[in-house]
Amino acid sequence: MERTLARMVFVLLLIWLLSWTPYAALTCWIMFYDARGLTSDIALVPTLMCKLSGTLNSFLYGVRKVAANWFALEIRRVSRKLIACANFFCYSRKM
Repeated sequence: MERTLARMVFVLLLIWLLSWTPYAALTCWIMFYDARGLTSDIALVPTLMCKLSGTLNSFLYGVRKVAANWFALEIRRVSRKLIACANFFCYSRKM
């Protein structure tokens, strides 16, 4: 149990570091150097990496649940509700 917890903490910290380091580097670059050389494409990558961090963290916490089957069933249930809601919104706009 302790080994599993230590491994999960290590993975979460690694994901956090890999996701937020590009954003921190970009921020330091803008603060200490001239930002004229940065294109919007280069500036977009660190922002997407930060958003990936939140996505991966929530996924990992979900996978970590004791009942993995419960997690899969919950994902299916929420997906069906979202699809039904989207269909209702799309069809109600056509009328």
